[in-house]
Amino acid sequence: MGVTMKNLTKKLLIILISIFVITACDNNSTEPEDDADGSGAITSISGTIQAWTQGEGYSVKLVVDTEAKEIFVAGESSISVSGNFNISSLEDVPGDFLSGIDSDFPEGVTCDNPNAKFSINASYLYVYDNNGTNLGELSYAGYDTQNYIMGIFIYSDSKAKITGTYTQDGMEVTVNLDFKKGWNLYYAIMTENGNSYKMNLTSTHQDGLQWYFSGK
Repeated sequence: MGVTMKNLTKKLLIILISIFVITACDNNSTEPEDDADGSGAITSISGTIQAWTQGEGYSVKLVVDTEAKEIFVAGESSISVSGNFNISSLEDVPGDFLSGIDSDFPEGVTCDNPNAKFSINASYLYVYDNNGTNLGELSYAGYDTQNYIMGIFIYSDSKAKITGTYTQDGMEVTVNLDFKKGWNLYYAIMTENGNSYKMNLTSTHQDGLQWYFSGK
């Protein structure tokens, strides 16, 4: 079953608001490492988790799941006592964990490869203890006085460009996504303008994002 663009936007809006609450608690952290430059598929994920106080004995895993709650781990890394991690390689995602975006895009949005499939249902960076217990997840996020930004990792089985503009619940959404075959990092940027918001989904690299841990 595919995922509609509007359903995806609703999920992103909820996540972005929650990320703002997390990042607002700490804005004195350093710039994280980022292996993606927007020019192609990424092969590793690394960084420093802000205000990490859990200590040693923890790991982070890039997990893809399905609606049936089946799990595929695309990469993992230990987390140092200071919050550093490095997932040095990322695995290709099996077809059973991929789905297409429904072809009935909102008016004004097009995809140049309707056969492309993505890890849209869920691609999370989960944190586990040494007993294998899921403690929460990492978010790659940033904000300033007007913009809330979240980096999102997604796998695509082929190249695909999704572009256009549409309106979701009164919010203007601009889409400019250029997916490569493999793992991609794209950005959801929510801009506040008075009592209204605009969202921009883009593959263009954004600076200033940091890693945050959100426990269950």
